[in-house]
Amino acid sequence: MRWVLLVAALVQPALAEQSDEEHIVGDRMVRIARIDPIEILTIGPSDHEQSQVLSGAEVEIAAFLADADSVALLGQPVLVAEVTGTHSCDEGDPRAYWVVTLGDIPAPEGPVTTCAELTVSLTPGAVVLEADPGGEGGEAWSWTPGKGWASAG
Repeated sequence: MRWVLLVAALVQPALAEQSDEEHIVGDRMVRIARIDPIEILTIGPSDHEQSQVLSGAEVEIAAFLADADSVALLGQPVLVAEVTGTHSCDEGDPRAYWVVTLGDIPAPEGPVTTCAELTVSLTPGAVVLEADPGGEGGEAWSWTPGKGWASAG
């Protein structure tokens, strides 16, 4: 009996790390499934109609821009995802940033690859990603619906 309790105590934290992440955004379910060693981002109207959108060592949602104010500025709901482990860096962590539109067919646009952590902000008609704005190592990118990515720095 003690052996079973010991195994359960050791396995429980590992299972907790393997749990899925789900978000409801309007009429869409956004899901990140952890299937060791990768994570998979799927989007769809229900659990049974999910479409795979992105995958990588680690997938995180950097921003949901799907509220009424964001949609008014962009014309459509989107999310910004960060995927790690996509390339190598001399300094910093390898990151790839994607904008995913949340229409009937989710559409990823990107990636913007960098070794810096980028912050997400919203301006009328564009999503802006930037690191160390105005600094020596700063970088900035903007995504505009229908036009895609452009360097903003």
